[in-house]
Amino acid sequence: MERWRWMPEDLGPLYVWGNTPEFMLYVIKNGKTIFADKTQVGTSNDPTPVFSADMTTIVFNPEWIAPSSVLVKSLLPRLRKKNYSILEKYAFSVSYQGNPVNPAKIDWSRVNIRDYTFTQKPGPKSNLGKVKFLLPNSHDVLLHDTFAARRKIFQQSMRAIGYGCVRMEKPDRFAEVLLAEDKSWSTSEVNELWEHSVNSPVALDRKIPVHLTYFTAVVHETGKLATFADLYGLDRKLETALFGNGTAPAHQNSEIKKPRVEEAGAQTPPALNPANIGVKSAFQGEMVQATFYGDEFRGSRTASGEVFNPDGLTAAHKSLPFGTCLVVGNPRTRKTVVVRVNDRGPFTEGMTLDLSAGAARVIGMRSTQKVSMKRC
Repeated sequence: MERWRWMPEDLGPLYVWGNTPEFMLYVIKNGKTIFADKTQVGTSNDPTPVFSADMTTIVFNPEWIAPSSVLVKSLLPRLRKKNYSILEKYAFSVSYQGNPVNPAKIDWSRVNIRDYTFTQKPGPKSNLGKVKFLLPNSHDVLLHDTFAARRKIFQQSMRAIGYGCVRMEKPDRFAEVLLAEDKSWSTSEVNELWEHSVNSPVALDRKIPVHLTYFTAVVHETGKLATFADLYGLDRKLETALFGNGTAPAHQNSEIKKPRVEEAGAQTPPALNPANIGVKSAFQGEMVQATFYGDEFRGSRTASGEVFNPDGLTAAHKSLPFGTCLVVGNPRTRKTVVVRVNDRGPFTEGMTLDLSAGAARVIGMRSTQKVSMKRC
């Protein structure tokens, strides 16, 4: 219920819904599922984030520019040991400000690897496979195909692997469905691009909303309730934020297991209703002075290295570690929002917290004011 409150009021007449704990992705049109596919998602160390964004472009046989997470966690340790074979193995070329460079002539212990671009050409070694689906967002997350060695993972029930992007089992069919809806393209038109194009973008005529969610309980069209394991342990954190320590309802075993399906319809007992309990608990946190910032910083880099998206649910704090989860409440509206610290600030005297404009909207915050702040 709480996570549904974070969702946009209007999901769109045609939209893509990916549910991370379920390892599934759906295309929904006028409330009906017209496509479903298995997915691979990020690990608990590099989780697939929860957010909504618009798909704008489909790129067939794309090149891949490695994101910061791959640069820092995978490539940098090897390059500092002068292990350049990984670049050859995965067909990476390296450039600096658009100019090719020789990675063997760079002291990787003295430079910022994020200043360099690592590009993987299209081909059988491509991490993106045959197609990628672009939905510009501050997390650098996209939907894409995968290479042959990873395809066997789709036969497993536990499919958390990689750095947070969403890999699909049937991306060719996904592209066919979307382009049929957007451009009335035939299967043969899509197949021509699939087989013969190179790094070919197709701009969508109408942006398609994509909602990546984290629901461990879902009622499907059949009326059945399906439950899924708490892959990243987020239910436990949210329970604590809503109900306080020791007052949350019993939590299901987090062991990874097959979905359990049962009849839907049982109502939540009043004593366990977040609307009754969660708000009170959230406002037991520290009261701090807060402000918010928005479009004037869109696209700039935060202190954590992310591209700032004012529509995201994030916050700047002077000292809390990046990634810290906070429940922020507006005592005037009695609304709360869960945010993630990804920047430093605010730098105005007397201020403790700087919310993104998206977080401020959720709690109805219109100007500088006092808010409650509590760790998840």
